[in-house]
Amino acid sequence: IDYGLLMPVFFLILIGLVVIYISTANDYPKTVISVMAQQVVWILLGCGLAYLVMMFKTSFLWKATPYLYVLGLLLMVLPLIFYSQASTGAKNWVTIANTPLFQPSEFMKISYILALARVTVWWRPKLLASDSLKDDWLFLLFYGLVTLPVMILLALQKDLGTAMVFMAILAGVVLLSGIS
Repeated sequence: IDYGLLMPVFFLILIGLVVIYISTANDYPKTVISVMAQQVVWILLGCGLAYLVMMFKTSFLWKATPYLYVLGLLLMVLPLIFYSQASTGAKNWVTIANTPLFQPSEFMKISYILALARVTVWWRPKLLASDSLKDDWLFLLFYGLVTLPVMILLALQKDLGTAMVFMAILAGVVLLSGIS
């Protein structure tokens, strides 16, 4: 267990709980207990899921990446069906009975990074073997094929902010991939 990584996360969780408590207590004092309880439940579920993922072997995660990517895409369709439109017009939360449950794009970020990593590992030896600009463009095409479905779903959700995060992830991977 890497405590140097877990301690900042722990403190960020504490800061987040304090901020949520203060903002809810000031704006909606009648719902403080339910909002805080919901947040604690999500934190506990997240910690349980993180512990479970820590038990996975890397090889299993590598093999599961295509399935996780497809699952992420399917989850990103849910806000188009189960939503309550935000004041910004975005449909990015899965909402049932006026209760926002989760943002599928958060799961998709992890799946997307894993999918880009698979493409990189698959294509990079071919890229290093040749200095052709054509191979660089093919590499970018494969990245585009992984990115396009995500961007289409984000456009349908009208969620430009999350689309910008995905583009930043793509830019970082392209920068590290070795494309000239």
